[in-house]
Amino acid sequence: MPIGIGILALSTSLAAIFAAVQSQSSSEPFRSGGFAHAPEGALDIENVPAPFFRDPIFDGAADPSVVWNDREQAWYVFYTQRRANQQLPGVSWCYGTKIGIAKSIDGGKSWDYFGTAKGLSHKFPAETYWAPHVFFADGKYHMFVTFIPKIAIQDWSGKGRITYFTSRDLTNWKFIRDVDVKSDNVIDPGVVQLRDGRWLMVFRDDNAGVKSAKIISKDLEHWMRIGDTIGSTAHEAPVVLFWKDKFWLFVDEWRGIGVFESSDGLNYTENSLILDTPGKREDDCFLGGHPGVALAGDRAFVFYHCHAGRAVEQGPVLGRIDSHEYKRSSLQIAELEIIDGKMTCNRDKYAK
Repeated sequence: MPIGIGILALSTSLAAIFAAVQSQSSSEPFRSGGFAHAPEGALDIENVPAPFFRDPIFDGAADPSVVWNDREQAWYVFYTQRRANQQLPGVSWCYGTKIGIAKSIDGGKSWDYFGTAKGLSHKFPAETYWAPHVFFADGKYHMFVTFIPKIAIQDWSGKGRITYFTSRDLTNWKFIRDVDVKSDNVIDPGVVQLRDGRWLMVFRDDNAGVKSAKIISKDLEHWMRIGDTIGSTAHEAPVVLFWKDKFWLFVDEWRGIGVFESSDGLNYTENSLILDTPGKREDDCFLGGHPGVALAGDRAFVFYHCHAGRAVEQGPVLGRIDSHEYKRSSLQIAELEIIDGKMTCNRDKYAK
């Protein structure tokens, strides 16, 4: 066979193979990253206790981020370990915090305290870590977390930054870098993978009206600021779930959890408000705060913290910010549903 014909035939064959692979991959449903994916039935929501977890050290578990460990068939929840039961001045009980870990090996029916994440330090005399976002990708676990190099006393001071760690075992963490978000006063990172493979990070930017700002990356290390902020009112704690062929953004509006929807993960419109009315379960009688999200099969779940002691029906405790009852927070799980295009959440659906 002449060389030219052989090269042409080889090129045609390679093109056919590439087309077949491309056709095969394009026929597969898109699977986003940046949040927990577990098998169908991995979360026994009907038998998850309420609350499912209270921090046994300081009783201030908040800002949950949930991870599924497929090798262990276990759920991990990372959270801000607020020092709620300590007699500390001002707001300092929310500072000097570490990242706590809770773990379940029985589908969420029981949870054990697993200590705190090791290796999270910038070698400052005083350090505060808030609002972790943890997920699995490319053979390892990734954590983006708020870092503040101080312990504030009387006000919510200290400019936050977002810092990046990785881990192989969900216990020991290695510092990678601080994230350049083009702002010097940010908290609450949330990460999701877009349809084109790039990663989107949403976070609260205090320099942009206390709303969700956006940066984008191809490798989780180098980021570019994009677009305007999301939403018309101030909020915090953004996190994104890809479910039912849409991106769903959840934010804490301090009156419940605001939900936004998007087809591309970049441009969002308001959809609904959830966890805005008290629930009937134990410790679930106040607004849902700072959500985390997960899938188990095709069912979606929201993890959130609740300040049960701040509920109006608790009477004189309301407003007493120096009391343990006012400061404490516990973690809850509820199932998400879409009804007539609106995101809904009946937090009492499995109340005992």
